[in-house]
Amino acid sequence: MTAALFLALFAVYLVTCCPSVSVDDSGEFCIAALELGVPHPPGYPLYTLLLALWRWIPAGSVALRLNLLSAVLVACAGCLMFHLLKRAMAPLDRRSLTKWIGWVGAFLSALSLGL
Repeated sequence: MTAALFLALFAVYLVTCCPSVSVDDSGEFCIAALELGVPHPPGYPLYTLLLALWRWIPAGSVALRLNLLSAVLVACAGCLMFHLLKRAMAPLDRRSLTKWIGWVGAFLSALSLGL
């Protein structure tokens, strides 16, 4: 169930992934990942280090690779949300609907994260 959620979310983000630098902080994070620099405060050190490691994957432009990392991380966040919702609703479960409600809630929540 979790793997299906991850694949569904990653597929949605893969289809909508920007192949180059987009607006806001995208270019700043690309430069920070290439030079191991510090983007604007607070600096996002863990995200910058992950970007610096992820940029070595040989696929497309650097911006595309970094956007793919964001897609993977949002899909992971959706899986975490699924487990949290499933655990929070366990006491209310009477018809084994917890996993389906958690799945739909996590999917919709993860889609709202990427906006």
